[in-house]
Amino acid sequence: MKALQRRLDLIFDRIESPKFLKNDGLGNEIGFWVFDYPAKHEILVRENLESITKKLENRKYKFEHLNIFEVLISILEERGIFDRACQREKKVGIDAIKKTLSGPLSQEKVAKFIASKYKLDELDFLILSGLGVVVN
Repeated sequence: MKALQRRLDLIFDRIESPKFLKNDGLGNEIGFWVFDYPAKHEILVRENLESITKKLENRKYKFEHLNIFEVLISILEERGIFDRACQREKKVGIDAIKKTLSGPLSQEKVAKFIASKYKLDELDFLILSGLGVVVN
């Protein structure tokens, strides 16, 4: 837990680093940073993320913090299939519903949905959270 807290304490500095803010990736690809952690520490990470986003807002960064799980629900709701998907999951199980939703929730469609809802070119960066909730 101490090691995780040390890593959490470094997130803000990492986000404020010129390399991150200039979108400097290897080989000219889009820069990104993944912060992984054990699922059992989800509450601690969420609390730290709230604190970090407040600091970023106070420093006037232009960013969005999106919970990817909520984004996926929004996609399904906009398509009018969220309730049906929930009912179907009860009948067929999680593995079958994952397969069924792999088309409507493909990476490409999720990226297009996010791009259509937010002016990404006007942001300094985008924070995505909730990935573990979606995968498990």
